[in-house]
Parts: sequence; structure tokens; C-alpha cells
Amino acid sequence: MATTFILPTPSNFTADGPTSLLQSDPGIVTLVANLEGILAGLCICLSFGFICYMAYSSRSLQAVFTKKNSILLCYLLSISATFMALSVRTVSQTKSASIALSIFAALNNISYLWYSFERSADILRIQSPHWVYRTFIWVWRITVAVLLSPILIIAIPSKNEDIVFWGRVVAVTACAGALLFDAYLVHSCCQYLMNRTLEIIEVKGPDAKSTEFYPIVARHTIVGAFGSVGGLACYVGGMIVSNRLSGTSDLYLFYLLQVLTDLCGILVASTLVIMKIRLVAIRNKK
Repeated sequence: MATTFILPTPSNFTADGPTSLLQSDPGIVTLVANLEGILAGLCICLSFGFICYMAYSSRSLQAVFTKKNSILLCYLLSISATFMALSVRTVSQTKSASIALSIFAALNNISYLWYSFERSADILRIQSPHWVYRTFIWVWRITVAVLLSPILIIAIPSKNEDIVFWGRVVAVTACAGALLFDAYLVHSCCQYLMNRTLEIIEVKGPDAKSTEFYPIVARHTIVGAFGSVGGLACYVGGMIVSNRLSGTSDLYLFYLLQVLTDLCGILVASTLVIMKIRLVAIRNKK
């Protein structure tokens, strides 16, 4: 499971200028902004490494840029763009920076859910009645709309505290909904793989190559789940801190939670790539 969480700007945000509290310590601001830039670079390197490995293992560009691989690359590039936008917003607490950040974060979440859906769609179609599958497609579309809604709320030219509050509520709801959506897909996929593994063991024995798929998917899914839940916890903590931001200690805590949230995102992204590489390696093993 994977979702990008972006900590909200505190309630004393001004649309036309920087927030004084968040930029009261230039040293920590520069440090966090540079760290965000480094994380963006790591995501780009992760994308490039993934392309190189897939090209080397398959010897064909068509095998590299399959639909699922292309969506995964979109996810990696969008999370990189999110980190870049977050680096800019850390230095420049402006309305336009927040809107750009929200757009990239929404694209990141949508591309991941799209990847998760494509990965599990065939299994979901096999295991579920037709009406359940069709309903799930509509749930997917609604989830995408909810993920896009924080952009509209942030773009509203208003400093009303109620709008700010409800914007944060919608953001948390969107992220939680995305996690639930992904959790169901992952559960269906793992359940199918476990059943298939047991069937293969009965027919070919425990040493069959195909039995290696399920443990890899299960382990990496658990790591990804911890990363997503950890990111959501840091996000909620950042919201609480931002509502009472009043001194240097709150400032440091806010940025610490922001960095921890980003590290959770990197953990999830790298887990997806490593899982994909390991599965391809097993598939190519003679």
C-alpha cells in the first residue's frame, strides 16, 4: 500500500507571502529543502535503475514499457515531482506552491492506485461476481475524484479557517480511502497467490519455482503497509502540530514529521521496485 501524504501549511498561512513561523530558522528550512531535493533525486535514480534492469533482463524495450511498468514509472516520477514541489514550498510558503504540491501529490496517489488496480484487476475479475467488479470500478473512479478534491479546496481564494479545516479533513479522508481501496486489492491478490501456491505444492511439490512468488509478494506488501500507515500517522501528527504552531520546538517537530512522512514514501516506492525486480528475477530463473 502506498499513498503520498503532504503536511498542511499552518493556519497562519498568507496567500501572498511567506509564513514567518515556518521560515523563522533559515538553517532548518534550507536543510529540509535540500533533503527534499535529495529524495527527489533518489526517486529519479530508482526509476532509471528500474528501466535499466528491466531492459537488461528482458532484452526488449517492449517488455520494459508494458502497461503496468509504465504506470509504475509514472508513480515513481510523480513522487519525485512531489518531493521537488515540496522542496519549493518549504522555501516559499505561497499559495501557488501549495497548489502545485497538491497537484503532484494527487497524481502520485492516483498513479499508485492505478498500478495497484491494474495489478489486481484480472484476479478481482476471476474471484468476484461481475456486479462486484463493476461496482469496484465505480469505487475507483470516486476515489480518484476524492483524491483530486483537496486541490480545489486549496485553490479557493479564502483565508476562512473553516475552509482550511475542511480541506485538511478531506485530505485525510482521501488518503485513508486510498489506503482502504489498496488494502482490498492487496488482500485479493495475496489470497489468490496463496491459493495458487498451495495448488502448485500439491501437484509439483514445495520446490517448484512458482512457490517463490507468494512469499515475496507477502513480505513486500507487509513492508509497504507499514510504510503507508506510518506515513498517515506522521501526516495526522503534522496536522495537529500545524494547528498549534507557536514556537521553535513546534517548528522543528513539524519539519521532523514532514521528513519522516517523506521517508515513508521512499520506503514504499523502493519496496514496489524491489518486489518487481525480484519477481522478474524468479520468472527468468532457469
